Amino acid sequence: MPRLVETRKQVKRNHVLSLLRESRHNLSRADVRRLTGYSVSTVSTIIEELLRERLIVEQGVPEENRMGRKPTLLSLNPEGGYLIGIECNVQGIRFAVLDWTTQILFHGSEGFHEKITKDVLLEAIYEATRRCLQWLGPRRNRVIGIGLGIPGYLDIVQGVALSLPSLPTWKNLPIKEMMNKTFQIPTEVGNNVGVMGLVFKWIPRYHIKDDFLLVSIRTGVRCIPFLSNQPYFGKICNSGELGHLKVSEHQKLCDCGQYGCLNTEIADPYLEKVLEHGLKEGKFPGVKAYAGTALPSIQNLVDAALGEDADSIALIQTSARYLGKALAEAANLFAPQRIIVSGSLAKAADLFFIPLKEWTAKTCVPSIMEHLTIQPSPFDSTIGAIGAATLVLERNFNPQMGWD
Repeated sequence: MPRLVETRKQVKRNHVLSLLRESRHNLSRADVRRLTGYSVSTVSTIIEELLRERLIVEQGVPEENRMGRKPTLLSLNPEGGYLIGIECNVQGIRFAVLDWTTQILFHGSEGFHEKITKDVLLEAIYEATRRCLQWLGPRRNRVIGIGLGIPGYLDIVQGVALSLPSLPTWKNLPIKEMMNKTFQIPTEVGNNVGVMGLVFKWIPRYHIKDDFLLVSIRTGVRCIPFLSNQPYFGKICNSGELGHLKVSEHQKLCDCGQYGCLNTEIADPYLEKVLEHGLKEGKFPGVKAYAGTALPSIQNLVDAALGEDADSIALIQTSARYLGKALAEAANLFAPQRIIVSGSLAKAADLFFIPLKEWTAKTCVPSIMEHLTIQPSPFDSTIGAIGAATLVLERNFNPQMGWD
C-alpha cells in the first residue's frame, strides 16, 4: 500500500494533468497555481517532474500577444504517452491506439469466423493487443496502459471476468492479471458497453456536460448512465440491463429464462432471425438484394429500409416502438438530458428516430421529455475500443470512481 504522502503527491500530479487536459487553452504556471491553490514550490516541483517525464511540454506565447515579461505556457505532450483500447463481444473484436491528448492514431476490427470458445476469445484479445504494440513500434515503451472492455459480468475492482451467459466456460477468469503478466503493461478492465460512454467524457471533441444515457444495441441492449459526469457501472458491471425490461406482448424466450424482454425484439441476433424467416416467406426483397446468398445482417436491413423497402421500414419502426417503451422507463428513472443510441439500427436515421421519439414521449413524464434529446452516436463500431482506451484515464484520473 502506498504511503499517504505518496498518494497525495500523485493526486496533485493528476490534478495538474487534468487541468491541462480539460482546458481549452494552454496554461501558465501562474494559471495552475490559481486553479489548484497549490503553493509556488508545489506547482514548480510538479511541473518540472512532468516536463522531465515528457508528459507535458512548454510553449512560448506568439510574438504578437506578448506584453512585458515573456510567459511560458504548458500543454499536454501528444507523444508523452499512448493508450491502447481493446473491446470485444461474441461477434468480433475492435482495437485502437490513442495518444496522450486522446487523438485516435490507429484502429481496426476483426469479426469471428469460427465457433467462439474461451480460448478463441482470449487469443483474439492477445492478438489485438499485439497488433497495437506492433504498430507503435519503439514507442511501445511509452504506453501508459491498456483498457479492456469485455462482455458479461465482471468484478471491476479485481479485474475478474465472472461470467458470460452465451459462453459458459468464460467464468472466473483473472483477465486483468493475465493481461498484466502477458504484456507487462498496466491493464484496466470494464464492461464492453460500459466503456463506450467514456468517449463522451474523455474525448474533448465529443464531451457532453449533460446527464446522459448511452444505449448500445448489439447482441443485447444495455444502458449506461452518466450522471454529473460520473458513470455508473455497478460493482459487477451488471447495471443498465435495458434489454431485460418487459416491453413485448410476444412470448419469445430470452436467454435470461424469461419472456417479453426487449432483447427478444430488437437485439441483433433476434432481428437477424426475423429476417431469415421473412426471406423464406418471400418478404424483405430489399434485404435479399443486399445480402445475396449470405445470411442477412442488420446493416442489410438498414440499407434496404433507406432504399424504401416496405417490409424493412415496418420492422425498423416496430423496433423503434419497443425501444421507445424501454427508453421512457429509463428516462423517467434517471431524467437525463440526452440519450445516445449506438448500434446498426441507429444508422436508419429518421426512419428509426422519428418513431423512437414518438413512442418514448407516449409514456415519458412530459417535464422530462421536454428537456430530452435522443440522438445517434457519432461513432461507428470503433466506439468500444476508443472508450476502452479512455478507461485508463478514468481509472487514473477520476478519484470518485471508487475502484479500490
